Order: sequence, then C-alpha cells, then structure tokens
Amino acid sequence: MATTSTIVIDEDHSSYLFSNVCVEFRQGQRPVLYVDAPDTLKQITHSADKTTTLEIRPAANAPDPTKNVETLSILVGSYVPYNAGHVLGDEVWSAWQMMLAHDCVADDPIVVSDHQGKHVQQWLPLTSNVIVESQWLGTQPSIVVRFSRLLCGVYGLSYVNSRGKRNPALPTLAEAFARLQRRAVEKLSIPLRDPKPTVVFLKKEVSRSEHKHHLVNLNEVVQRTTQMHPEWNVVVANWSHLPLATQIQIMQSCDVVVSPPGSDLMNVAYMPPKSQIVLIPRLIIMGAIAQWETSNEIDIWFRHTHKCHTILDVEGRILDHKFGSPKANSMFKPVPLAPKYQKALPLMHVGVEPLVSLIETAMSEVRTS
Repeated sequence: MATTSTIVIDEDHSSYLFSNVCVEFRQGQRPVLYVDAPDTLKQITHSADKTTTLEIRPAANAPDPTKNVETLSILVGSYVPYNAGHVLGDEVWSAWQMMLAHDCVADDPIVVSDHQGKHVQQWLPLTSNVIVESQWLGTQPSIVVRFSRLLCGVYGLSYVNSRGKRNPALPTLAEAFARLQRRAVEKLSIPLRDPKPTVVFLKKEVSRSEHKHHLVNLNEVVQRTTQMHPEWNVVVANWSHLPLATQIQIMQSCDVVVSPPGSDLMNVAYMPPKSQIVLIPRLIIMGAIAQWETSNEIDIWFRHTHKCHTILDVEGRILDHKFGSPKANSMFKPVPLAPKYQKALPLMHVGVEPLVSLIETAMSEVRTS
C-alpha cells in the first residue's frame, strides 16, 4: 500500500488517495482499511458528518483479497440518503472535492456507497457506476477488495466553515462549481443555455418533504410575473418529478431563482455564476416555539458564489395566528407558541408586488452585468 497524496482538512481529519490498498466490507459494521502505518493517519471519515469513520488496521493483517478493482474508486457513506439535496451536497459534492484536491478529475470513477436509494441519479455528473457495498457482500459476512487507487476521507471537504475559510488545496468554490457544471453538461449532453431571461420558482413537494411549510400564494406571484414580463421564461420547477438532466438544463438557463430555504436550492450548484437568488424566509415550528429561518445552503455554499436577495415582506400563518414580517436583524429569534399551534402546519404568504419588484431588480443586475 502507498499513500499517493494527502490533503489535511483539520487537526483530526485528512483526505487520502491510496494505491494498492485493501478494504474489508462487513455486514452491519463499518469498513476496515488496511494500511502500512495506521498510526500515522488521521481519522478517515466515511460520510460528510463526523460520526462514521473507517476502522484502520495494519496492512500485514489484511486477509487475501477476493476482488480487485483497477478503476479509480471513491468511498463515500450516506448522511441523509432519502434527501436529493443532501445526496448532492454531502456525497456527490464531497466526492467531487476529493477528485479536485487529488487531481483525479480526468477519471471516470467507481463510487462505493453504503446505499443506493432513489436519488442515485445525483451521481451522474461524476459517474454512472455506483456500487453498493451490499452488492459485493451478498450473503457473505465480509469481503476484501483490493483497489488500485482509492479516494477516501470526505469530512470537511463539502463545506466552507463559518469564517468563510476554504482548504488551500482546493480551488475556489466558484471554480469548483464551474468545473462540475462543465462536466455535467458534457456527460449528460445538456442543451445550450436558453438566451431568453429566465426566472425559476422552486415549488416544494410538500408530501415528500421533511419540513411541510410552503408558500401559499406562489401561483399569484407566478401569474403576476408572467403578466409583467411576457418576454421572460417563467418556470415553476418541482425537482421530485424531473430527471437530473432536465433539472440541470433548467438551472443552466436560470438568471434568477426564487425559493424558500431547503435542499431544493442545492441545484444552484448548476446555475451560472452571474445568476442570482431571491430567498423567501420560512417559518418553522420546533416544539413550543416558531421562528423565521434563512438558508443553510446559502450560508454554507452559495453566498460565496452568487448574489442573494432576501424578501422580508412575508407573513407567517399558523391556523388562525399570524406572525408579522421577519426583521433582518432578528431572523432567528424564537417566538413562544400556545399548545394548539405546536403541531400545526406553518405557511408563508408573501407580498406579491414587493417580491416581483425584487425579482425585477435581480434580473436587471444579471442582464446588465
């Protein structure tokens, strides 16, 4: 086994490219990585959070491999596998970051995952070859696989930290997104960008969402935007019903995207860098309190790559109770709730004219930049 390259992520974690390394996959247990000097390695995380690490043992103790893989392989575990945005942000994006950091972008890799849910299409910009550990294991208690080249260690590669710092081994976020977009367009044969000004409204699939709150007067906003600007493409997109190639095509042509917070926004990764985001804060209920919330997706990724506007002319509604518009300096201030409201569905109602005006401002800035 040889460590071909190492990217230090923080004082406890690193990302590695190994050559001629064995991994033992076991039923119901974390994988075992066999290396020459296990004590010299930092923790190697198997998923985007810190909770799942590889077990590391001396290479001399490795059982004989029963399978050999000669293609570049990427070991990535699940974090929130039932959510398409999380699969893109926590798995696909982390894997892409590893490929960039270790200069492997020319490869068409194999991804070795611990799940293959309905969102496996999110991997298509990187590869169509996703192997699930259980496919190799079958009914065996364990299997040892020798990899000619293996990337592993994803924690810390997906996010920019709260101080906006980025690992110096990585390109800027803007460059990393641009290179992912080019790869996706080429691999999926995405048509050329539509030259017409395009605004995209993201519509939540409430029945499939963890957070059920949604904008109740979205249709009014869409109708008003269409009336005011017949020269625009006005698109309402629900990602849950669309293949990935169509999703990327929509975002490639998008000048302004309008959305509440949530993982649907992760497709901004495929939006041109001059495009802008109009965010509608969401009202959420957490037990006995309600609060307005902005976007983790913007805070973690897209404030570093795209200009974002936030509409504050929005009213929260819970049954017969109404919340006033959020304030820019108190967005996360919790509001106590009476018991009858604590399990109700929170809704948002936006001011139509103020929102359309903000969209117009963003479109003008995009088209004149």
